[in-house]
Amino acid sequence: MKTRRRKGPRSTHLCGLAAVLALVACASEPEPMTSAMASRAMATAAPIDLAVACPASHQIGRNPSAGACPAAPDGRWKRSRVFQHSGASELTSFCVYDWQDNTTAPRVDRLPPGGWLSPECLSVTPYSHPYATRNAALLEAAFMAQIEAVALSPSPYPASKVVVVDTAVDGGFPNGDDGRSDHGRAVGAVVRNLACPSFGAGGGGCLADVATELATPMRDDGVQFRPDPAAGGFVGRPSDIAAAIHDGLHRALSGPPGAPIIINLSLGWDRRWGGSREPGAPPLSASLDAVHAALEEASCYGALVIAAAGNAPGGPDAEAGAAFPASWEREPAPVTARCLALGAPAPATGSATYRPLLYAISAVDGADEPLANERRGGRARLVAPGGHVTVSQAPSYRSETYSGSSMSAAATSAAAAAVWAYRPSLNAHEIMRVVFDSAVPLSGDSEVCLGGPPCADGVRRVSVCRAVAAACLASGACIAPVCGPLNPGRNLRPTGLDTSQPVATPYTFTGTVAHLPPAPCQSLVFGTDPTVLVNPCPERQYLSRYAVPYAVPQPPEVGCPNCMVKAGTLYIGISNDVDGVFTDPVLRVVRDDVEKTYALDGVGELKAGATIEVDVGSIEWDGVTKASIDFVHDGEWSTSDPLTLE
Repeated sequence: MKTRRRKGPRSTHLCGLAAVLALVACASEPEPMTSAMASRAMATAAPIDLAVACPASHQIGRNPSAGACPAAPDGRWKRSRVFQHSGASELTSFCVYDWQDNTTAPRVDRLPPGGWLSPECLSVTPYSHPYATRNAALLEAAFMAQIEAVALSPSPYPASKVVVVDTAVDGGFPNGDDGRSDHGRAVGAVVRNLACPSFGAGGGGCLADVATELATPMRDDGVQFRPDPAAGGFVGRPSDIAAAIHDGLHRALSGPPGAPIIINLSLGWDRRWGGSREPGAPPLSASLDAVHAALEEASCYGALVIAAAGNAPGGPDAEAGAAFPASWEREPAPVTARCLALGAPAPATGSATYRPLLYAISAVDGADEPLANERRGGRARLVAPGGHVTVSQAPSYRSETYSGSSMSAAATSAAAAAVWAYRPSLNAHEIMRVVFDSAVPLSGDSEVCLGGPPCADGVRRVSVCRAVAAACLASGACIAPVCGPLNPGRNLRPTGLDTSQPVATPYTFTGTVAHLPPAPCQSLVFGTDPTVLVNPCPERQYLSRYAVPYAVPQPPEVGCPNCMVKAGTLYIGISNDVDGVFTDPVLRVVRDDVEKTYALDGVGELKAGATIEVDVGSIEWDGVTKASIDFVHDGEWSTSDPLTLE
């Protein structure tokens, strides 16, 4: 049994809740913006240190001659290929050069000539946020009920191979590995617990074998980001994703033949930093092009790729559109000529007419409502439960709890793995047709689909029970489970949440709650080209110091991972394991599809372990479908935490 590593300072844990506080009733109409509100509304990101963000010591490019990576004139540049199993194909032209001499500045003039190499920035992050909770068993039961988990019959066919490309370090089938961040291990646990005959069994008869591939090797040591392949980190570069997809694919292919392959991507990068391949869009950078090529190669080999649609990071303005690579669902799967150019076999044909490059997955809560941190304009055709998800992990503990599309993608991978283990004659797109057709129809329109919106298929919530029942009835290879009545929109939010934990750090709130008018949008950040400034308005106002070329888990490091509203009381508990100071909490409430924002003026500075109870009974909570709370962290950026509502 592997020893679980202690997570670094950017993971978060639950702290206690308590201390009864007074509150002045909020205004029913918008109030004039005070100087404190204006200061908060106009907060912008700290300047980006390009020398750290896009280090000259790490260069990436695509050899324009389409040949192998040439040696650098200076031997202190270590060359490597992004794709280690590429053979004699186009993939051999993706090259990385790392400067090995720590005593001198990198000699960029001693790289291979031609101007085709450039620094690669950090831009990859997991798509959930973690915390430990006393309510773990309650939240786990709610998640299992919402995804309609069932005990499964053994299959006479090989188990599906699920490759979790995430924060966990490289680990072979069937169990994968751990990492500095628990995110990757939790994603794998969701797959195992849903795709095994008995939940949490961890072996013996599972319909999915799980392996992990590290895509976020970079950790922040307080000075700069450094790679740590032994324990992993919290962010990565696009080329790290590309290599992990490629390596995971070939790890699965090297096993017993005939096993279906699923690649789970519960991570990605913000779409404003590049990825669009629509007419008129600039060409992809070499690092993003490498990710796209890796996805094409996986599709050619018949692998099913499932990607989290991403989460909004908070701040006064909403994110727009699905993140990448999930947004590439609008592109078709590669054709035979493209597959041969990549050194891959011709793609399998079949009856499915919907054949995208990959499948994006969005998240819903226990009432089938979009999460409070869903990205505006980024709702996928398929959604799955993703609010406050916690799952048991062998041998003796539960995962931290996550709210985001990461867990939704993992649940969908599990459903697909189970179906495929019963129906191995189907190809990836036919499997997803089974999952989609058996899913529960919801109201609303999807915004991410093959060819782009308008999308004709609507939105459906994945059901493990219904997907497995459809597979069993069609194949006869298993006993079809009996599923409950079709009831879209049923309320399975957890109830009876425990708020009685003793006070960790009492704090007296003496301020007011006031309706906050919309903020002006006026911040400039760097795009994928670090020499060009981009105006992000009206997309997002607050930006992390990790804004491009950095990115952090989506939403960023959470200040209050266990925020909840129960009986008219807002419970705020700042995580025990975060650094810095959280200020300017802002409550966002959605009622009748209208969002109102309330500023908690007078809270002051909140640090690790601080706990608050705030009476918010003067706000109309009947009919509220979702709510979240933002903070400004160290005066630089905001976080967004979906609330549990009871």
